[in-house]
Amino acid sequence: MINDLFIAGALSGIIANIPINIFDYILYRLKINKIFIWHISASAFVEKKDIKNITGLFIGAVDDYTMAAIKGVFIAYLLYFTGTEFYIIKGIGAGLFFWLCFFGIILRLKIARIDPVEPATNLTHLTWHILLGGLTAWLIIMGAGVF
Repeated sequence: MINDLFIAGALSGIIANIPINIFDYILYRLKINKIFIWHISASAFVEKKDIKNITGLFIGAVDDYTMAAIKGVFIAYLLYFTGTEFYIIKGIGAGLFFWLCFFGIILRLKIARIDPVEPATNLTHLTWHILLGGLTAWLIIMGAGVF
């Protein structure tokens, strides 16, 4: 049991992100998903030519897991302030909010050097955000001693 809300949220987001990354990578290798999330994350920090080298992948992974932790903290405080009823739906809502912010706004502002526009890629990343939000909320409720 973790009694600190911030840490519970951050760790839940990080843990929930592990299976999401595995499935994202599998779909990327199968060429269903055209762009792996770490490539998108890295492209905000390095040139396009460097996103697939070890440094680019490391930077992309750090960014991706940092954002998962931030999403987890957001969800933890959302549940704290709004109550834990319907926590999965609240987590999914938070995941959709972050998907809209990142894929619908930030990437379109050209902050990152990659802006996925393929329907399959966007659909998989939408799915990952929904699953990440719901799984993070579930982990917070199941593992946090604050609720």
